[in-house]
Amino acid sequence: MKIINNGKKLKYILFFIIIIFSVYNSLAQEDTVRIGKKKEKINFTGFFNYGMNFHTTDFKELPNYPNCCNSFKSGIGNGFEAGTGFQYWLGIKNYYWGAKVSFGNLNGLIKKTETKPVTVNGNLVDAKIDNNIDVSLNSINILPFAAYKISGISEQFFVSLGGKIGFPISANFAQYEQLAAPNVGTFENGYRTRNIRSGDLPNINNFLYGGTLGMFYELPLSSKRNLKLVPEFNINYWFNSPVKSLNWNVTQLTLGLGIRYYMPSQPQDFTAPPILPSLPPLSHPSEVSAFFVDVNYRMQNLKEEQTDFTGIVIEDFTYTNLKPLLNYIFFEENSVNIPQRYHLLTAEDTKYFNYKDLNRLNAFETYYHCLNIIGYRMREFATPTLELVGTNSNTGAEKDNIALSQLRAENVKKYLCDVWKIEPSRIKITRRNLPKEPTKSSEGISSIGDAENRRVEIYSSDNSITESILSFDTVSVLKSNKIHFMPEVQSSFGIETWKLKVGKDNLEVDAWEGKDNIPNEIIWNPENKINLFSKFKDLDYDLVVFDRLGQFAKSLVKSLPIKKISVASKRSDDKINDKDLEYYSLILFDFGSVSLDTRHNKIVDFVKSRIKPNSKVIISGYTDIIGQAEINKKIATDRAKAVERRLNFHNVEIRGIGKDELLYDNKYPEGRFYCRTVTISIETPITEVAE
Repeated sequence: MKIINNGKKLKYILFFIIIIFSVYNSLAQEDTVRIGKKKEKINFTGFFNYGMNFHTTDFKELPNYPNCCNSFKSGIGNGFEAGTGFQYWLGIKNYYWGAKVSFGNLNGLIKKTETKPVTVNGNLVDAKIDNNIDVSLNSINILPFAAYKISGISEQFFVSLGGKIGFPISANFAQYEQLAAPNVGTFENGYRTRNIRSGDLPNINNFLYGGTLGMFYELPLSSKRNLKLVPEFNINYWFNSPVKSLNWNVTQLTLGLGIRYYMPSQPQDFTAPPILPSLPPLSHPSEVSAFFVDVNYRMQNLKEEQTDFTGIVIEDFTYTNLKPLLNYIFFEENSVNIPQRYHLLTAEDTKYFNYKDLNRLNAFETYYHCLNIIGYRMREFATPTLELVGTNSNTGAEKDNIALSQLRAENVKKYLCDVWKIEPSRIKITRRNLPKEPTKSSEGISSIGDAENRRVEIYSSDNSITESILSFDTVSVLKSNKIHFMPEVQSSFGIETWKLKVGKDNLEVDAWEGKDNIPNEIIWNPENKINLFSKFKDLDYDLVVFDRLGQFAKSLVKSLPIKKISVASKRSDDKINDKDLEYYSLILFDFGSVSLDTRHNKIVDFVKSRIKPNSKVIISGYTDIIGQAEINKKIATDRAKAVERRLNFHNVEIRGIGKDELLYDNKYPEGRFYCRTVTISIETPITEVAE
């Protein structure tokens, strides 16, 4: 979905929000006390509403998108609205005013069914054809309103009347014709769906304006009655059309809940302050109190041995990395839009894209550029072709929804053609329900399986388009991985709080803090901080302590030196040992599979050619989060052993990790696919220095 970019609109939204929050602040600070009575004048609310969107239309087609329908008249869809707001008592009995800021949508399926004669098996029959426009529109809304408490019904019952200003921030549509009846037969294209179009909703109005009528009831949630649950019902009517020049209005009926907080007023206290008793003079300590703070450190190397070394060593190594490229694009349930987690470019951006610049990213991070990598390679080589296979989960709303599979593949093709300028004739589209190799729901993982089956598979006539990415780079490794900080504190009145920090030039690299007693040692493993401080020659560290009287003392700022060993310096000095590091991820395994196929063997054979007699090899098998830990560990071990047999090398360490250590987040399908892998790490000592 494309986000509508309109600078003027953003300024208006920010202007209204600033005004509302300025009113929030001024009202919250106002004195709410009236002599002789207590009255809560202001309350703040967070709410969520859900309901139906009723579209009333009278147009034949969207601008620039022809349609065979005579005229669209109506549509319906689900919608929600969530936001925050305030309500303020005007000082007049039962009358209030307020404002809300919300995020909502005007989604809906606009449909017109027409009857036309068609020929089925040689007979002329009446066919019902559905003309559909599926619209998705999100907006930020400003809602000023007036409210009235109907005391005759209840002291908790209110009605409200107000206006509504909407600022559309994203809008798209999918337009298609579908053969609804009879149950047999197809259009001339061989399918029951035709004239499929999708894209950004054209000629969007920058501003929508309307009115709202509502009612709500307050249910106390606390004994002080300042926190209340608020069920509410609203009718919203938009006066103008979402699309310029079209006759199109939307009515929304929503039902929801809110949480409302009343800021209680406090009665003025006119009583005289109490007379304090005379206190005896404070005695001064006979001895001068001690307050001294210092901190030092010692190093501990990778072998957990004490050492006299007085700094951090960062060593550079040559690094070869092979990252598999998963050729699937996954979609949300019943959606045809490429999810926003994928990195999508504009046509202008492609001028500056080169997948070789992604060397610093891991395999999973690189995957989100897969459409751009494939587009780059297709543009680089003129002869390869692509086949896009659109699929669905074949469950729920996606059951037998071949049109949905088609639209998913169409959107991937549209991106490659519009952004990367690939000739449409080089991209073929195939559609089906479940993938050819689906994740089976019979494994007791139906929801996960459904998510993995909602995808577009990308296949090429030339393997170079989707092959793994091999990169050569330099990687920095922390040679000394543990630092022991040893605080020394003397305080006559005890420690209240303390903080030890490490940083440089106002950059805080790491910090520890606590209350009461400070530990004798604070152990720091800065391995994951290497990218933060590798550019410095040293780091500063100090300790600040507050005692129980509120006094503080700070240690002297001391330095922690950093030494960097480059590849060039090691290769030019015979006294310094060096080694090459290589890391390979195999093409991903199918769910539950431990067998090597042709793709795996090709990579393993390449890795075998890289191994030297003095190399140390670690083969690690991984799985995703699905399944029992014991079974997963066995699958991971069997995968690693299959690779070991193919390598046929003596100095190998096998690690079957399973799901105990997930390589990547398993929230999305691609994370689970990338965890079904075997990695091969190679360390090769450099025994000769090239002249």
